[in-house]
Amino acid sequence: MGEFANAARDQAMDTLRRVYGRAAPIDSDPVVELVAFLLGDETDDPATDGVNILTLDQWMAWTRHLADRPRFTRRMITNLLDREQAKLPADTNAMRLWATHVVLSILDRMEVT
Repeated sequence: MGEFANAARDQAMDTLRRVYGRAAPIDSDPVVELVAFLLGDETDDPATDGVNILTLDQWMAWTRHLADRPRFTRRMITNLLDREQAKLPADTNAMRLWATHVVLSILDRMEVT
């Protein structure tokens, strides 16, 4: 795992715990857990405070990919985080945009969108 990706996962775990009072299960990826928390209930709802979110089809493709190919998807997340080195924002709406970008970037690389 890349150094930046490790730091991003630590930050995601800390954000889940400190900001949202949730903990990522031991065997899960904190970035995936944070993405699920930020976007899971928002799919196909009107944009929250002007933040665009995923369509239901995109969300289903994401969750299907995680279920079918979890290690491959985690490697792709690691590569994305290390390549872009985009830090997790502090603002909730900005975090949703960050999470949406992660999902859409991975789906695009997997040629799903």
